Amino acid sequence: MDDGSTDNSKEIIESFSSDKIRYFYQKNSGGPSSPRNLGIKLAQGELVSIFDSDDIMLSNKLLNTVKAFDNNPELNFLFTNFKSINEVGDILNNSFLDDYNAVNSFAKPEDPAECIIIKSRQAYNNLLLANYIGTSGVVFKKNLVDDLGFFDSSLTNSEDRDLWFRVTKKYDIGYLPTPLHCYRVRKGSISSRSAEKNCLNRIKVLSRQLDLCQEYGYDKALKRKIAENYFSLSYEQFWQLKNKKKSAYYLVKALKFNITMESFKLLLSLLLGIRISFFIKNKFLTDL
Repeated sequence: MDDGSTDNSKEIIESFSSDKIRYFYQKNSGGPSSPRNLGIKLAQGELVSIFDSDDIMLSNKLLNTVKAFDNNPELNFLFTNFKSINEVGDILNNSFLDDYNAVNSFAKPEDPAECIIIKSRQAYNNLLLANYIGTSGVVFKKNLVDDLGFFDSSLTNSEDRDLWFRVTKKYDIGYLPTPLHCYRVRKGSISSRSAEKNCLNRIKVLSRQLDLCQEYGYDKALKRKIAENYFSLSYEQFWQLKNKKKSAYYLVKALKFNITMESFKLLLSLLLGIRISFFIKNKFLTDL
């Protein structure tokens, strides 16, 4: 799926001259949901592997994920561990998900196709705390979207976590601890954009889960996450965009969900004004 690229992707792909590759182009949609959804609809196989263009697939990734499905016929969805790399391909982290509590307690099997099954409730609860499912590591049965729906095209980011919530709310999921792709961290990517471009979508996705997660006792943790995103918006508006009115609006939203020392400091800055606050921030509040 080519989402409006302006390089010579089409010519490179056509140079392979393989009937195993089908190329589709569309005008740039402004987000990843549209090309993914169309790709899923056009897919002819039983399994769908999501893979982003700037990441690198490692040897046997597809082989090992297919084996995992063959060995676990009840499985509908799995994800894999991965490495992170910078813009030029240098490795930043050899096993990215080892830093996530959601999965780092599992023993790593010797067989890279041996799948760890994470129960639905555990998978969902951990997803409330952090998005530990890397999109390019995801493989699922195509009929899953008939049951749960596609990626939400109204979201320009966090659309993946939104779908993962729907998956883990209903199904157990599989995990392959062996890193099977390299996730590229680069400037200008969707995940590195400003708070205003990222946080509003995150808030929308997390807010959808508030009513659902109360039965599990995770509503307070989720409210803290929502407050953190509103605080990021308020902080950016005040210190970077110099917009006190909009900063105050987002800060009030943050305080409704959770009160922290950081939000109190920002409230004080709003009351004092940017110039005085900048002086105090650098002289007196650095250790607060």
